[in-house]
Amino acid sequence: YQPSLFGWELWAMSRKILVLVPLWVPLVAPSLRTTSWLAIAVVFLWVHALAQPYSSTCFSICNRLEQHALMAFFLTVLGAQVIKQLGDGVEDLLRQGRDVPGIRMSLYGMAIILIGILLVHF
Repeated sequence: YQPSLFGWELWAMSRKILVLVPLWVPLVAPSLRTTSWLAIAVVFLWVHALAQPYSSTCFSICNRLEQHALMAFFLTVLGAQVIKQLGDGVEDLLRQGRDVPGIRMSLYGMAIILIGILLVHF
């Protein structure tokens, strides 16, 4: 760590604890849980981008690695929300009697491919 940010480990550990809090709180709606995870991801990604806490030796590899890990966490939560929304839309179509063969698999497949592409490029 940079000398001015020696206590950065406390910040990193608080993120790990905050990610678990929505799982511990009983009767939390899944959408609220996802929203809280997205907020945690955005805040920690933003603070890390501003602080760049690791030493700049070796071309800031540690800073970039941490940035990519936080971006992967954000995109994973966001992708899970997108897949959930797609699934809800498919369920609505099926309830209305519009049983299009393979629609569920094609939507899930497209979402997974999109998430994979985003993760590779970030």
